[in-house]
Amino acid sequence: MPDDQAMMTELDTDCFSLLIIAADNKFAARALTSVKGISRHFWILHQQQYGNMKRIAAAHAAVAHAISGGGETREEPTRLSVN
Repeated sequence: MPDDQAMMTELDTDCFSLLIIAADNKFAARALTSVKGISRHFWILHQQQYGNMKRIAAAHAAVAHAISGGGETREEPTRLSVN
């Protein structure tokens, strides 16, 4: 799965960068940036247990879709699970 892991890492990095741009908020960007390292560390430690690449990619897509304005309303938040 090294190729899958490399693709997932690239996807995650791209999504994170776009999330920071979409937030257009320096405080949110700082908060997100501060947890990015620990999030990546968690992923590396637990990828075999929770590493369903299709579900994780679908979760990234759902978040991106919601951020773009095509997702759920604030009253009906998008729920994502990779378990």
